[in-house]
Amino acid sequence: MNIGKVIIIIFAIAILITLLQVANEKSNKKIVDPRLITIMGMVLVASIIMHSPVQTENLTYVKASLVDVLDNGDLKVSINGKENLIKLNRVNFSDNKELLEEAKSYEKKILTENAFYIEKQKEALSGYIWLEEPEDLSESNIETYLLNALLIKNGYGELNDKDTNNKYDKTLKNLQEAAKDKEVGIWKK
Repeated sequence: MNIGKVIIIIFAIAILITLLQVANEKSNKKIVDPRLITIMGMVLVASIIMHSPVQTENLTYVKASLVDVLDNGDLKVSINGKENLIKLNRVNFSDNKELLEEAKSYEKKILTENAFYIEKQKEALSGYIWLEEPEDLSESNIETYLLNALLIKNGYGELNDKDTNNKYDKTLKNLQEAAKDKEVGIWKK
């Protein structure tokens, strides 16, 4: 749920409380205690916020299959029988040929073994590849199911900070720091 809906719910509760107060003042008996309505409203808003996934309303996923992993780590995929080129967001691959081959093998293995999903935002394919369609965008799901994150986590690439689609940067930066600390892949000394 986005913040706009929460604000609308809060305004609706405030209007309801005001109406009940006016009704209570005009009659000699209380219809409903406005404090009870206030408490119920706050519980409702808190419940909605707590149970709302982090996903935005315009975020969907498109099922795809792997056609090929290209030399630069980008993907050629098939979506409903039509081939598409997908540039992975936020991942810069190493210029080292050996590491690049390892990254390509990793991508092929992981994407051949699993059905995967391409995140779609505002009718455009985003370049974020999910191994499972996520229920929410929690840090745990990002670390486990987002291919872009797995590549950075395992040192096959580094975070591309020039890319403008930076919605997962907090998690990706943390994964990159962990890969550096473990000295894996491109971070080997």
